[in-house]
Amino acid sequence: MNQNYDLPPSGFTFIYTLSDEQGVRYVGKTNNLLKRLRKHLTEAKLKRSIREKWIYNKLQANTGIMIEVLDIVPESEWAFYETYWISQFRAWGFNLVNGTDGGEGSNGFQGRRHTEETKELLRAKRKLQPPVQQMGETNGRAKLTQALVDEIREKDAKGECSRRALSRAYGVAPLNIKKIIDRVYWK
Repeated sequence: MNQNYDLPPSGFTFIYTLSDEQGVRYVGKTNNLLKRLRKHLTEAKLKRSIREKWIYNKLQANTGIMIEVLDIVPESEWAFYETYWISQFRAWGFNLVNGTDGGEGSNGFQGRRHTEETKELLRAKRKLQPPVQQMGETNGRAKLTQALVDEIREKDAKGECSRRALSRAYGVAPLNIKKIIDRVYWK
């Protein structure tokens, strides 16, 4: 990491890049650079998204990735700047692994509306498709694996730590820990 700082000034946030030997590969937003890098590295083991697979492959090849601050922007305007920088790097020809165009889950459609004709076509298409429920590890947004869920249940059964401590350790809300232990989630 080239920067000497982890936290932005009050009221501001970082727009950052992840790079490898080919250049910039990811643009994101964070309020804590070191914490976000650790989260990227932890999530990479799950290999759910193209970003996670890219980071995992870099770690396996022992080539690593670099995180750098690209911009420091007002907290209230971060979505605009993240979207701007992603589109700028794509325009410059960088092969980004961002899953969206920015703005925390933005699909690039924010502020727009489908026409009635398009809505009807989408409804008709949806009726033809069988419902797909991706549960557990197959869900692309899952933070946990079955092995981690088993670990959580085992630690709770042994009384090794509180549910709040489990929540912090595994990066999951306390209510979700309760539902995992009660087998409401991850049955």
